[in-house]
Amino acid sequence: RQTTTGTLDADMKNTMYSATFAATKDITLGAVYNKNDITGTAEDEKIKAVQVGYNLGPVALTAGYAENRNIGGTTAASSDSDSVFVRLVGAF
Repeated sequence: RQTTTGTLDADMKNTMYSATFAATKDITLGAVYNKNDITGTAEDEKIKAVQVGYNLGPVALTAGYAENRNIGGTTAASSDSDSVFVRLVGAF
C-alpha cells in the first residue's frame, strides 16, 4: 500500500460484533463493538456504538451514539472522540 509519504507495512486484524432487535414494528435498537488490532501501534482501536431507528412509513429516522477510542492505534488524547448522529431517510 502506498501513501503520499511512503509505504505502509502494518497489518490490521478487525473483530466486530453487532446485534439488532426489533422492539416493536416501528422501533429497532442496535449495538456495535469493533476492535482493530493494528501491527506496530501502541493500542488497539476500539469503537462502541448504539443506535435506535423509528419507522414513520415512507420515512425512517435513525439516531445513534459512538464512543471511539485510540483511533489510528495511538494513545494521544486527540485520538479519542464521541459521536452523535441523526439521519432522516425517505423512500418515495
